[in-house]
Amino acid sequence: MNEYKIAISANDPYGAAFLKTVVGFANKGAVIDEAHSWTCKFPAKVYMNIKTDEYLETDMVNGIQVFPISITYTKEMLDALEWTAFKDVVKKRGVGGRDRAQMVRQYLEATHQDDQSASETE
Repeated sequence: MNEYKIAISANDPYGAAFLKTVVGFANKGAVIDEAHSWTCKFPAKVYMNIKTDEYLETDMVNGIQVFPISITYTKEMLDALEWTAFKDVVKKRGVGGRDRAQMVRQYLEATHQDDQSASETE
């Protein structure tokens, strides 16, 4: 389960797209972050927190800025990372070492994805 803080801002003066975006994230389970103030006057802005299995990315064209709090990477995502970025990601789960394949296995076990990876290899 991935956890994000999302900043949504209005790109249009009437706020129709802003409202549609906020409602869309609310339907996915996002809640307003009470630690930040929000405004409905142009430029409208709100911060929301969401826990989801989706991988969210920043979309500045639609006024969505994503701040990852906790992300669980898949095996494919880990394989695509450079060595230094890979080490930083797995270190957050208490995994270290020099053998990338072993570190990937340990990370998948630590994030409870080991059953998934075992069934994919069979």
